[in-house]
Amino acid sequence: MVVHYLADTDQSIIAIENGYVTGRKVGDTLIDLDLHSVFAPEHMSLPFIANYVGKSTVGDKIFRLSTFYIKNPKGDVVGLLNTNVDISDFIAMQSTISKELFVNENAKLPDGMLQPQALVVSTKSMIESTLAEAMSRYGFPDAAALEREDKLRLISYLCDHNIFVLKGAVGIVADKLGISEPTTYRYLQKLKAERAKSGKE
Repeated sequence: MVVHYLADTDQSIIAIENGYVTGRKVGDTLIDLDLHSVFAPEHMSLPFIANYVGKSTVGDKIFRLSTFYIKNPKGDVVGLLNTNVDISDFIAMQSTISKELFVNENAKLPDGMLQPQALVVSTKSMIESTLAEAMSRYGFPDAAALEREDKLRLISYLCDHNIFVLKGAVGIVADKLGISEPTTYRYLQKLKAERAKSGKE
C-alpha cells in the first residue's frame, strides 16, 4: 500500500507499507503507470480505478494495481492511495495450465490476457522512456535534430501521457530536444491554445 502526496511529484511517496515487495520507499516518485493510467482525464473524475497491471523492476514481479483518488473539498486530486497485489505466481500458474490444456509447449496464452508493463521508478527514466516511445512511434532517429513541427509532435505526445505533471520535466525534455526551457514552455502554451480552440481541453 502506497500513499502519494501530489504537491511534489518528484518525491510523492509519503507513506508505504511492505515496500520491499515493489522495491519502493518514502521519497520515491510516481511511476509510469500512474501517469499513463491514473492521470488520464477520463479517470480523474472517478473515485478510483482498479485492476490494471504492472511489472516491477525488482525481481520481475507482476502486480494487480488499484488506485483511490484523494481529493480536497474542491474536488481536486491532491493524493493517491495505491494498492499492489503480487499476482506473479498466479500468472505462472495460468501459463502452465494453458500450455497443458493446449497440449503444446509452444502454445500462447489467450489473446485477452493483460500484458504488464514495467514500472519505471525514477522521474528522469520515466520521461526518457516515454520520449523514446514517442520517437519510435513516429520513426524519429534523433530528437535534437528534428524540425520544429516534429518537436511539437513529440511534446504533444508527452502531454497526452501527462509527463509535464512531473517536477523538472520541462528541463529534461528541453535538453533531450536540444531547445531551451522557454522554448519548451512556448510549445506547451501553443499546444494548450490549439487544444482549447479545438475543444480538446
